[in-house]
Amino acid sequence: MKNLVSVVGLILLILGLAALVWLAQISWQAKTKIQTSSTPVVSTIQKLDSVTTTNIWATNPVSTSTDDKEEKTQTIEIFVFSSSSNLGDELTIECSEVIPLKRNIPWTGGDKLVYYQVVMAELLKGLTEQELNLGYVSYIPKRVELLSVIQAENGRYTADFSDSLNLITNPCTRRAIKSQVQSTLAHVPLQGKTLLGSMTINGQIINW
Repeated sequence: MKNLVSVVGLILLILGLAALVWLAQISWQAKTKIQTSSTPVVSTIQKLDSVTTTNIWATNPVSTSTDDKEEKTQTIEIFVFSSSSNLGDELTIECSEVIPLKRNIPWTGGDKLVYYQVVMAELLKGLTEQELNLGYVSYIPKRVELLSVIQAENGRYTADFSDSLNLITNPCTRRAIKSQVQSTLAHVPLQGKTLLGSMTINGQIINW
């Protein structure tokens, strides 16, 4: 009888140990399954975030056009005289011997009329101290006002000025101003021949 009790107790002990091992195995499998299934969820979230970000940049790109316009410049030429030019009261060939002066200005967008409007405004600004020190001279008075720049039917660009230009009576100075304006407004049309600009005063053609 005593031996039978011992055997039963041993069997119960073995069954208890087996049950513990089985429970531990089930717990480990469940934990492994949870970890495995969580990985693709994180991957999916990351993938969705990536797609969302890409779509935002595609439909609402950051606008840098303003900064690009501020940074983008172009080189222009206005026409002036050299300080070595001997311009007097009489009308000589030197009264029209202009030379180009380069300046950098903000990009005008490719519109030719806008370009020449800006270029003429630059010419009427006069010369900087540095340009004067380099020996450049302009004969256009600072009091002169630019009224408009248009392109005529013949293709020429024409600058219209205020009547303060009529106060200039020196023939050589008049020719010098006319040469500065004509050369600054000059362009090369499709025919390949340089077409000088022209000038008017209050819309009236001048005979300088």
